[in-house]
Amino acid sequence: MKFQRALYQPSLPLGKDGKRVTSSIEHRELSKKAAKEGMVLLKNENNLLPLKSGERIALFGKASFDYVKGGGGSGDVIVSYTKNIYDGLKELSENVLIYEDLSTYYKEEVEKYYKESKKEPGKMEELILEEEQYKKAANFADIAI
Repeated sequence: MKFQRALYQPSLPLGKDGKRVTSSIEHRELSKKAAKEGMVLLKNENNLLPLKSGERIALFGKASFDYVKGGGGSGDVIVSYTKNIYDGLKELSENVLIYEDLSTYYKEEVEKYYKESKKEPGKMEELILEEEQYKKAANFADIAI
């Protein structure tokens, strides 16, 4: 039989009972539990974490919007539960304030790049900021991420 990628998709029925292994509720819950227990997000130098209520943050880097959540092939992941760094921190808006001017700049540049280049996510080079952008961010923020 000729190789067909469709025969090896993880959400296709597997086994005699037709159970879908990797798209099952049990598999998703196990994956989320493993992620919560196994990932390290930031190194906590100088007891920076947890962030204190009211802290002002400047997010640097295109990855705050151009977030690469996995790879391709076997490194690909279901993105239903994935957020970029900016959106994740915005959920904490009662506790932290984000320097929106800088974030708006990154967001607009990322959107413009992908609209014009038609490239897949994760291919954009890091943006170079003007010194004035750094100064404004420093005047606003308690913490740079």
